[in-house]
Amino acid sequence: MSTIEITVAHDLPQEEAIRLAQGILGGVEKKHGKKISILHEEWRGNAGKFRFSVAGLPVSGTITVSGTVVKIVSRRLLFGLLPSKGKITEYIFAEAMQIFTKTERILS
Repeated sequence: MSTIEITVAHDLPQEEAIRLAQGILGGVEKKHGKKISILHEEWRGNAGKFRFSVAGLPVSGTITVSGTVVKIVSRRLLFGLLPSKGKITEYIFAEAMQIFTKTERILS
């Protein structure tokens, strides 16, 4: 098994960062839905748990939002997904960066 760890800095109020972080995996699914399917995402406060599948194989992990960073971790990437690890990481990182580096944000 292998691990994916993605950390993205932010300069937002934590509540806004949490709201935006809740959209990361949905954005990945929207753009790469033929490859990645979101099965479940559940949030409690500043931490979320997720499960999705890639080519029918499950991936699970956590998303944690602190005052300055969003951290996405999957500690149990199955052996069959090792060839896809780079792409999975790239897709999630790209979506997180797009969300957290927008030049214009409307804060609620």
